[in-house]
Amino acid sequence: MSRTAFSPGGASAPRRGRDRVRGASRRMGALVAALTSAAAGAALSATPTPTPAAAAAAPVPASTLVVQADQPFRPVTHVATGSLYGLADDATPSDALVKAIKPNTFVQMAVGGKQQAKGDVLVVADKAARAGAKVVNRLSDYYAGWPYKFSWDTWPGVVEQQVKAVQASGATNMAAYELWNESDNTWLSSNGTYEDFWTKTFRQVRSLDPTTPIQGPSFSDNITDMEKFLRNAVETDTVPDILAWHELINSGKIVGDLAKVNAIMKDLGISPRPIAIEEYAAPSEVGIPGSLVGYIAKFERYGIHDAELAFWNGYGALGDLLTGTGGSPNGAYWLYKWYADMSGDMVTTTPPNATTGLDGAAAVPSDKKQVSVVFGGGSGATAVKVDGLDKLDLGGTVHATLEYTPSYGRTNPVAGPITISDTVYQVTDGSITVPVAMSSADAYHLVISGAGTATDLESTYRITNLNSGLALDTHDAGTSAGTLVNQATVAGGATQKWKLVSTGSGLYKVVNAASGLVLGVKDASSGNGASAVVETDTGGNTQLWQVVPDGKGHNQLVNYDTGLVLAVDGMSKDPGGQVVQWSDTTVTSSGIGGTRVDGKLGKAVALSGANQYVNVPRGAVSGVTGDFTVSTWVNPAKNTTWSRVFDFGTGASNYMFLTLNKNTGLRFAITTSGAGGEQQISSTTTLPLNTWSLVTVTVSGTTGTLYVNDQVAGTNTNLTLHPSSLGTTTQNWIGRSQYSGDPYLAAAVDDFNVYSRALTASEVSTLATGQAGAGDVLRYTFDESTGTAVADSSGNGRNATVVASPAPATGDAAVPDHFWTLAPYLTIKGVSVADGATVSGTPTFTVDLGGTASDVSYTYIELNRDGVWLTDNTKAPGSHNDGLHPNLVVDTTAYPNGTYQLKIDAVGTNGLTTEQTVSIVIGNPPAWAATTVYDTGDQVSYHGSVWRASWWTKNQTPGDPYGPWQEIVTTADGTAVWTPSRIFVAGDRADYQGVVYQAKWWTRNQKPGDPNGPWKRVG
Repeated sequence: MSRTAFSPGGASAPRRGRDRVRGASRRMGALVAALTSAAAGAALSATPTPTPAAAAAAPVPASTLVVQADQPFRPVTHVATGSLYGLADDATPSDALVKAIKPNTFVQMAVGGKQQAKGDVLVVADKAARAGAKVVNRLSDYYAGWPYKFSWDTWPGVVEQQVKAVQASGATNMAAYELWNESDNTWLSSNGTYEDFWTKTFRQVRSLDPTTPIQGPSFSDNITDMEKFLRNAVETDTVPDILAWHELINSGKIVGDLAKVNAIMKDLGISPRPIAIEEYAAPSEVGIPGSLVGYIAKFERYGIHDAELAFWNGYGALGDLLTGTGGSPNGAYWLYKWYADMSGDMVTTTPPNATTGLDGAAAVPSDKKQVSVVFGGGSGATAVKVDGLDKLDLGGTVHATLEYTPSYGRTNPVAGPITISDTVYQVTDGSITVPVAMSSADAYHLVISGAGTATDLESTYRITNLNSGLALDTHDAGTSAGTLVNQATVAGGATQKWKLVSTGSGLYKVVNAASGLVLGVKDASSGNGASAVVETDTGGNTQLWQVVPDGKGHNQLVNYDTGLVLAVDGMSKDPGGQVVQWSDTTVTSSGIGGTRVDGKLGKAVALSGANQYVNVPRGAVSGVTGDFTVSTWVNPAKNTTWSRVFDFGTGASNYMFLTLNKNTGLRFAITTSGAGGEQQISSTTTLPLNTWSLVTVTVSGTTGTLYVNDQVAGTNTNLTLHPSSLGTTTQNWIGRSQYSGDPYLAAAVDDFNVYSRALTASEVSTLATGQAGAGDVLRYTFDESTGTAVADSSGNGRNATVVASPAPATGDAAVPDHFWTLAPYLTIKGVSVADGATVSGTPTFTVDLGGTASDVSYTYIELNRDGVWLTDNTKAPGSHNDGLHPNLVVDTTAYPNGTYQLKIDAVGTNGLTTEQTVSIVIGNPPAWAATTVYDTGDQVSYHGSVWRASWWTKNQTPGDPYGPWQEIVTTADGTAVWTPSRIFVAGDRADYQGVVYQAKWWTRNQKPGDPNGPWKRVG
């Protein structure tokens, strides 16, 4: 779509694409029903596992995308990476952002065109070429206006000038000429037939340039006239080289449209030719990665030659993959970056439904060492099943990385994709299945390779809610099955400890440390708002969770069965708040509807801009057949473009509205035939923020006047439509647009009045002084103290309702109760002494901690007996309390034989403490005595060590390396430790400074390590 505004008096001015776009946007609502029926960083810190066990068989839900990795069907050409007006000039967007998505084709404005302020095809041709992209010259964009300000008097000259300019430029990447844009919306019958225009223009272009392709007819999403067009083209030998149209409703419509067009071509005997979709995606879909995946998948699957993202908001934004002209990447950009990184061949993908929901595209590079899959559009329990892996060069064990790009909205930047899981799978019958708890707005990327390191989040955590800071707990610290889960003040109790137990496929069970019960959903409900409980492990999908990080240190716990996220009811910040599952696309409460604030006259309703609006009854103004007035006080917090003060109608082709900002000021419009038929009153005035202003629209006869306070802001003397012209309107809103892609009003509204007559200028001036209105059709004072009910004071009983519809989630700032902080407890992987073991001498008790040393603050190891402290690793010589292997060295001979406890407190840098107690038995032999006679094999304790007699001895002090005593020391696993006095014979093994050696012959007091000595290294 090309976009130019109507200005008062017939003049036009270039403006951002949205205004022209609105023509297509407005018509969509009326077309949807008919056309649809016709169509029939970084993941949560995890411990690397060098040799992980292969993932267990994943649950396979009904919603599964099947990838046939061994079935290539076309080379990778990135057909869907282009855009309409995606380039503004040679510098915008940056080359780096453009090149990264490997654009295929850009459709750009004609040379010297007036449709947009920037985007001339020859200005940007070199920039496109640097990115490896082609460009299409949209000839009709030479003209301003919507419909285009076409004239047969100038058109032949325009065509000649365009072709000669292209030829003179030397541009080598000119893909085609597009002769006209959306004739179904922009071609006026007063110009003759579109078919005649096409025939004449095609022949003129071909006479000037015999080789450059011509594409068309470039219809909008309404291809009703395709047969008529093609029949004429066949009869006049002007069939386009590239057949082109637009898909602006949803990706599912493509299937039916292609079938229809192919059938027409077959019937008319037209040979197959490339198909270009010059504009795709609806206003509500652009910038939303999950909504765009279906287009990519279908364009690849059905052999589209090239496709360009539509222009709805601004040029130079790569089809709204950036936050604005020359802006930053949003979530959708990273989907296209994944797509751009594909190489080799596209391979077959089969979605569960041909037109709606889960879909994806996949590629295998030429070396067959990887499979790359982009997918989205599904919700809840979904999976990607990849077959044919045994035909690739991957081996029997593969590594699967799953990442996603979040949907935070078109204008919100996203730094990059976020990894969800890295998993190792065993290939079975050439196949693996990767489960995903999907959000329909996000897009996902699965990369399968033959190598890589898996990550495992399996550990014990304290889980706190981002919104409240409170800990995930059970009600009253309960430990019985069926206990509700709530949030509680952080206390460190056992019921606030939760262990993630991996299922081996990127999903986890969340197990309560106190009870061993698993986190689930009450009655296995799939409903929004169902309570979380702890329950006996049944192996059901409602007890499986996917941990989805947000890249900022927080995570969502997504239920695999339902796709709903763990949240807190009502976004409560209070202890005891019930934990529930909730849709991630909505806030977890209905919001505070109808908030009243101080107004201009008494109270006013405050609309947040986040999906709040006032719903006015059906047909409220349909009886107004003549003159009328709409007047209200507005105090805007934002002047967001296209946000509505009011919009009464039945959809995107039949409405009357007042917008605060059409990009250059206020506008009133009324139409029964979409954007092209709008009768408008436009103004360059913009309301001041945080200030009360009276806005009034009066229509007297055919003269419409727009006032701001008591000043005329715009007029139009050719208004012929009245509210009754719209029929019985069903969508009558204050603060909301007929278009789903438009923003909601962020303003306070007071004293809203509709009159069945035109107020005079004097009467408007009186209202501007602060006098209350007296609308005889509608009057809403909003003077209720609170609540959603709005009384109609006109006497007609047309009471309204404030609606606080759930707002789409834009990350943790919008719905913080959907996000949780997982603080890991240090894992005590092992202790060098077994519980209940007997020890003697001076053993070293070593604790083996998991994770990384940077996670450890310190580890306190204490020896006590019956709770009485004896020593610890901050006191005992040779001990230390830092790192992953803290220890305690104890001279056990200093204590009586008996049972003791090793109390271990491993403290992480996050302040959490993991506790463990190990019981040991000190069992030392009697102390050496000079007067005692010892025989061979007798043992004694001496200076903290255990000694064994080698022969009869008396009064010979242990310690002489050649004397009768051998010092007996062993490691935790029972391996002998080399000591100078100990005798070893051939075959004996000994640990020396952590290395195991084996004796080659009898030896004593000969240190291991001498290559010519009696020892050889064996471990």
